Amino acid sequence: MLDNAIFDLHKAIRNRLLVYLEKVTAEQLAIIPEGFHNNILWNISHCVVTE
Repeated sequence: MLDNAIFDLHKAIRNRLLVYLEKVTAEQLAIIPEGFHNNILWNISHCVVTE
């Protein structure tokens, strides 16, 4: 049961990231937000790789 909940959570995160990526440009993905050390694309990629 818990395995299904975790899998569903990962699917939800992936879907939200895909929706977000459809709305931003490559230039926006290259921005490093204040307080972060890496650009937005790196942070999204990190989420994908670690899930």
